[in-house]
Formats: sequence, C-alpha cells, structure tokens
Amino acid sequence: MQVIADVSKRYGNSSEFKQHEQKLKTITDKISKTKHEIDIKAVSIDDSKKHSVKQVRTFQAELINAINKMSDEITTDIESKAQSTHAILSNLKTTSKTGELEVHSVTNVIENCKGNDVLLFIATHRTKEIATNVSNKIDEVENALESVPQYKFIENAETKTLLKTSSGIGHYNQALQSGAHTGKHGK
Repeated sequence: MQVIADVSKRYGNSSEFKQHEQKLKTITDKISKTKHEIDIKAVSIDDSKKHSVKQVRTFQAELINAINKMSDEITTDIESKAQSTHAILSNLKTTSKTGELEVHSVTNVIENCKGNDVLLFIATHRTKEIATNVSNKIDEVENALESVPQYKFIENAETKTLLKTSSGIGHYNQALQSGAHTGKHGK
C-alpha cells in the first residue's frame, strides 16, 4: 500500500497521465472522423436513392402502363431499404455522439484536476475504463459502418424487351464499393 499523495507527486508530468490524455485525444479524433464518415455515407445513400428512383421512373416511362405495378413495387423497396439503412446510420451516429459526450465529460474532469496531482491521479484512474469502453464502442461503430449496405438500381433486361414478365423491372441491389474509402479498411 502506498499513500496517494506520495505516488501522485508530479503525476501531471508522468508518462502514464500523458498516455491517458493522448488516448482521450485519439478517441475524440476517431469520433470526429467516424461522424464525418457517417455523414458522407448518408449523403451517398441519398444520392444513390435519388439516382435509382430517377432510373426507375425513366425506365417506367419507356414501358408505359404495363410497368406501373412493378415500378411501384421497386420504388417501395428502394424507400424501405433506404429507410432501413438510415435507421442503421442513425443508431451509429447516436452511439458516436454518446461516446463524444462521455469523452468530453472525462476530458473536463481531467482538465479540472490539473494542478492537483492527487486529484489528477484519482481522476485518471477512474476514467481509464470509461475511455476504454468508449474506444471499444467507436471501434464497433467503425466496423458496423463498413458493413452498412449500399444499393443501386439495376434494370431487368427481360423486362426492357418483354413487357410481360414475372420478374419485375429490376432490383435495388447493394452497390460494389470499388476504390471508395469508407472506413479504416478502405472498402
């Protein structure tokens, strides 16, 4: 057993405290980056949705009345998938915001304790688990963000040439993300 006052002397200059402070900064940076990537992904999904709906409507115009029922079905599918994807992104953004608030709170506690090594030592040790938990949550958000599906409308060639088909006018499929950077793995 050691007296905290003895152990915490010049704690504000210790490598342990500096590592903890750097970890909090790294987490804050990750949160900011992740929130930005969420916003970019949301815009991309909206652009894809708008583009795909336009394709559906253009293709529908070529096929006139025979396609109306199938067009409504695919449009509903697009809206449903976009809504589901936005719900996922909203949850990820909420988790990121919660992490940001927790890190901000921890950072404030640390800042308020600077100048008093005893309090700084105690505060640092009390907030390490919080910082680790937030870091883990943000890692989960980053991983989940990479698996958020992105869709693209693909015209059905049979429907284009044959007005009477049972396979619909096309599909709203997940788009390939070739070369696009969306997260730490570059997918």
